[in-house]
Amino acid sequence: MSNTQKIEGRLLQEAIAETFDNHRTIIEKHHPLFHADIERTKEWQVYIGQTSLEFEEVIKRIQTLLLPIYNVIVEEVEFFKNWDNELCVWP
Repeated sequence: MSNTQKIEGRLLQEAIAETFDNHRTIIEKHHPLFHADIERTKEWQVYIGQTSLEFEEVIKRIQTLLLPIYNVIVEEVEFFKNWDNELCVWP
């Protein structure tokens, strides 16, 4: 999705905040979602089987797309950037 669609940051921010709220997930400054560890890497390898997509690359993509929005949620401010799917950045 991050390299095929433009994304309105404010809408994604609302969706992320609502998802965390619905699942009663604590919004914390250093959420484990954005960090790879040995156990999660092993789980990923079992999940994907023989696919060549490395877990570290997945985490890097998640960080690039979602971490800036998550950080503004933590700071309780709004995010008004739009995702550039061709460059894969929030300009």
